[in-house]
Amino acid sequence: MRTRYSIVVCLIILMSLPAIANADRSGWYMAADLGRSHYDDVGAQSVQIVTRINQVYVPGVSNVTSDSSDTGYRLTGGYQFNAYLGLEISYVNFGNATITEDPAVLSCMCGKPFLQGVVNSTIKSHGWVLAGTATYPFNDHWSLFGRLGFIDANVELDVNSTPTFAVPPSVSDSSSGHLTTTYGVGVDWSFANHWSARLGWDRYLSLGDSNTTGKYTLEFTSIGLVYRF
Repeated sequence: MRTRYSIVVCLIILMSLPAIANADRSGWYMAADLGRSHYDDVGAQSVQIVTRINQVYVPGVSNVTSDSSDTGYRLTGGYQFNAYLGLEISYVNFGNATITEDPAVLSCMCGKPFLQGVVNSTIKSHGWVLAGTATYPFNDHWSLFGRLGFIDANVELDVNSTPTFAVPPSVSDSSSGHLTTTYGVGVDWSFANHWSARLGWDRYLSLGDSNTTGKYTLEFTSIGLVYRF
């Protein structure tokens, strides 16, 4: 009997959620998203990265492996002009991608025979995003949204060798100040007054510089919470 009563109560609460949800979405909001980033072009650009390393280490033939995914996060502040249009600014950190050359042949400055070693490259990306949003509310509870804007990304490439007495043992490059395009889609669920949860997918195009860090396209799949003031 208690089980049936509990089920009825739960159904009543679920049916009343659209009334509890904040129907008027205009105004300021803030959001935090956690997700998985994927560097689409790391595998395709392995040869380019190896060439970059070659200019420093003069290695021979090596086996190249890469890990192109990591955990990322995004912090957002935005303003919803009406039920359909908004503007937001975000800071996003994509985490790291890694490339390993094992083994690599490292040259010695003194001209002695080549040394056998490992070369590890780490790519780090983060940046600021300004984007417009378009929202299609199905009802007071569910909505579909799209995002289109620009990212000013900072991409860093750190290269380290083992053994560390290779010449030089490490090198770093960074690229920033290049605005590139980003777009994404997602779904938003308003589960309580002022609060909603969202699931999204975003794509960030051509981050970095082909002459220094390499150029990458990233995908970011995320889940997050939104608070509307």
